[in-house]
Amino acid sequence: MKCLIKLGGAAITAKSENSFNLDTETIAIAVSNIRDALRQRSDNTQIIVVCGVGPFGHTNVVRHNLRHGVKTPEQLAGLKETLAACRSVAQHVVDAACTLDVSAVLVSGEFIAKQANGAITHFDTLPFENALAANKIPVIYGTMVPDSVLGHSVMSGDESIAQLATWWRPDLILLGSNVDGIYTQDPIAHPDSAELIPRIDGSNLAHVLDNSLSGSSAAVDVTGGMKGKIEKLVDTVGDAPAIVFRLDSCSNRLFDGLVRGHIEGSTLIQMTR
Repeated sequence: MKCLIKLGGAAITAKSENSFNLDTETIAIAVSNIRDALRQRSDNTQIIVVCGVGPFGHTNVVRHNLRHGVKTPEQLAGLKETLAACRSVAQHVVDAACTLDVSAVLVSGEFIAKQANGAITHFDTLPFENALAANKIPVIYGTMVPDSVLGHSVMSGDESIAQLATWWRPDLILLGSNVDGIYTQDPIAHPDSAELIPRIDGSNLAHVLDNSLSGSSAAVDVTGGMKGKIEKLVDTVGDAPAIVFRLDSCSNRLFDGLVRGHIEGSTLIQMTR
């Protein structure tokens, strides 16, 4: 089985608070879930992890005025700080994996991808091929990459998912968030009236995109929020089921997804063609 996992920035960082803190407990549980699932599965399971970086990316991009390009000396200094901050999130995940005897390797987006005016033009998959061939889990993250028009521009974790899903054709995509799935409205702002949408497919996709929210609208997000995530996902997943679920330090939902292919109380996105 080939599984693409997103450790969402809202789950592994303090994104809703726009503060530069990692949820180290949630990261540790996620990595232990991966380790335990790999031990239990008898097949040759391969995993690629994509890390959201929350405020380490989004807030820095806004703070240093990098959204529309990197041209001035001040922006170049801000770019250097942003790249290091984004990398630190994924490096922590890799270090946590190594601590639990899970072989993982960092893949830095700024060295494998290029864009033009914010649109991807090149995405080198060789580092992923090499890592998987060596029985390692490649870990990539949202960051800024060279841009032929803007100098550098944002390449989100969701863009990496889109590129990887198109190339790798995973059997399953697991998307960890700070809420249980996709809702009819923001479940953090409206906990009493927001309803979980258990399934998204061709019959309700348009309605969901027009009406649903997930996660906190107070968080800084320069990559289009949940609507942008869903739109990018359904364009690239093909027939692979994608599950949006709550990733936290109090449960083993990631293990359930990896072992059973199902997570109770989540949102299944199934765009069968």
